[in-house]
Amino acid sequence: MKYLITLLCLMLPLTFLTGCTSAGKNETSGTVYEYKDPDQCPDYHVTKTVYGDHTLSIYLTYNYDDNNNLTVDWVRCYRDDFSLYSDTCKAVYRDGAVTIETPDIDAADITGVEIQLDYGVGLKLRYLNTEQFAGLSSELLLDVGVIDYGDEDSFYSDAEKQEKLDNETRANEKEREIFELLKGQWVSEDGTSTVEITEGDNGYDVHFTFPPGSDFDEDYTLTCETFTGWYDEDEDVYQIESPTGPETAPWFFKLKEQGTVLLPPFQTEPYIRP
Repeated sequence: MKYLITLLCLMLPLTFLTGCTSAGKNETSGTVYEYKDPDQCPDYHVTKTVYGDHTLSIYLTYNYDDNNNLTVDWVRCYRDDFSLYSDTCKAVYRDGAVTIETPDIDAADITGVEIQLDYGVGLKLRYLNTEQFAGLSSELLLDVGVIDYGDEDSFYSDAEKQEKLDNETRANEKEREIFELLKGQWVSEDGTSTVEITEGDNGYDVHFTFPPGSDFDEDYTLTCETFTGWYDEDEDVYQIESPTGPETAPWFFKLKEQGTVLLPPFQTEPYIRP
């Protein structure tokens, strides 16, 4: 009897610890984190995250769409400091959750994700392994570009916000440098159409004129909040990225001081300086 009592006394703390570490777990769902405020991410209701052996399921609903039609274009997984962990994981929306498959990495090490849904909608979620995640969302709007929503103060640390500000400053300086270089008018070799880059009231204006009989309006102006351009050394051209075009889809066009450069997908003649 003395030995039985001693054995029971030794087992009780172990039983208590086992019960504590199993809280929020079961054999099928893994570790569950339920969030106090599911509306941290604008337009999305994120209730919980379930960690499995090689899966991560984020339960969410979208306020303005049939959730059964949500599709995931791609997903990126991040560590605690929001450094990239993997961009090769596959994800699918089913049964009210975005389920990420992580066959080659440990799902428990994922604390943040970036999810690109259809219709140009993106989500950034962080601190998934705590009682309250932080979230940002973005949306691609025609003729405007990407618009961000959410509370960045709760999402980024002070150091990360400063780094982000420094990067944006450098990007704006580069953007302005490219704009100053490319602003003005560019004309097709046959003289039937033009591209003119100017600074407008709401950003940068790219004005096109197309020849009569083309598939597009003879005059078309695209306004962009940002001017994204760069020099392509391989092709010896300047490329400009536009969020939308006459076909309401992102496209690129190329400018060159001399030579033949095409303006895809609708213009077959090159644009050069007049």
